[in-house]
Amino acid sequence: MSSKTLATLVLTLSAAFAEDASAAAGYVLRKVALEGESAPGTSDAFGEVNAVAMNPAGQVAFLASLASGLPASGAWVDTNGSLALRMRNGDAAPGSGGAYSIMAGFPRIDAAGGLAVLAPVSGGTSPRGIFVDAGGGDSALFLSGAAAPPDVGGTLTAGIADLQPFAYNEDGVLLFRSAVTGGSAAMGLFRRAAGGTLTTVALAGDAAPGVPGATYSAFMHPALDASDRPAFGASLVGSVANRGLFADVGSGLSALVLAGNTAPGSGGGSFSDFLYPASANGAVAFLASVTGGSVTGGIFLADGGIVPVAVENQVAPGTGGATLFSVNAPPAIDGFRSVAFSAGLTGGSASGGVFVYDAGTGALVPAVLDGDLVSGVSSPLASFGHVAFGSGGALAFVAQLDDGRNGVFVATPIAVIPALPAIAYVVLGLALVGAAYSMLRRRPPHVSA
Repeated sequence: MSSKTLATLVLTLSAAFAEDASAAAGYVLRKVALEGESAPGTSDAFGEVNAVAMNPAGQVAFLASLASGLPASGAWVDTNGSLALRMRNGDAAPGSGGAYSIMAGFPRIDAAGGLAVLAPVSGGTSPRGIFVDAGGGDSALFLSGAAAPPDVGGTLTAGIADLQPFAYNEDGVLLFRSAVTGGSAAMGLFRRAAGGTLTTVALAGDAAPGVPGATYSAFMHPALDASDRPAFGASLVGSVANRGLFADVGSGLSALVLAGNTAPGSGGGSFSDFLYPASANGAVAFLASVTGGSVTGGIFLADGGIVPVAVENQVAPGTGGATLFSVNAPPAIDGFRSVAFSAGLTGGSASGGVFVYDAGTGALVPAVLDGDLVSGVSSPLASFGHVAFGSGGALAFVAQLDDGRNGVFVATPIAVIPALPAIAYVVLGLALVGAAYSMLRRRPPHVSA
């Protein structure tokens, strides 16, 4: 290679580096599954995709109906771009003597790729349960009608609403709520260890920690972090506050926030309800309803205090001045306490997107916006649904395309060197040019044989 050619190449690379360094951090988009395309493991095609989950290994789990129509449905896992059917309606429901009638709710996936789903059962001894497929066969994590732990007694008679959603973490620990028949309480929150032992977390009638005089009356939306610590919403009696968000963030269960507490960023409003908590490393993200302020809801983070992540009418960065119109989808949280969620927008240059909040900096950035194109997909993304975190900031999400089809996609962050300014790349390029010239000038002359 001549010195001129080498210099030209280095300068070109330097310019490219400078351009990359000055651009906003972005994501690479990949399609996992799309409505109308062949559904592996069946002779059918995908219908509507409902919800997603992602584990630290990057495996993506999702539920979808089939094009032939409900109850035809199944649960799939994507591993490095390879899709495999794990469970579908009509398969035997272990321990029940019946068969899955439909795949329902939010899927969960553990660190080893075990896929847990809620499924109603037909023709069996139990009407419903939570089942797991580890890739080599299914087993029951919980069946409605099972005996309650000895400290409660009676029978766990969980309905679909009780089990939707349930929590299942990377270690294979299950947390769920259930009605109780014939026991010492009418309802409870229960944990199943990976080895199968069932224990009680909280019961209706128990004192609510941190709320003088209050007792639990019902439980909502349980969550588990990677350390097996619970978080959940609860209805209360005996207190001015009729709702609360409770979690173990390292020192036992405590009340993180109560109905009637001031909702920051809401224009003077107060919290009225708490939904879909997601917890990691002592922090809990949650969707909340707000009354008496300038907004009716948003996503908040309990992390030593309550921080507004995104509230209605907030300007969404990177959208040409659009504001958050609908913030009502369950949030996701990762081990760095980053929070991801989808939202509808109004005004500006975008009408919807998936956003990520960095707890360390307080910055909110768009990961994906309507109009973005996914490699191999002709129609742009149009609107967004359920979001899940993997590792390294990767996101799995459900989205609808502009042509009306919906599917599952993955957004992986592009690696950047955040502390290096663009001029540094130019200086680096010039240094490489100088070094190249010096090397060429020191080379011995070529001598013909």
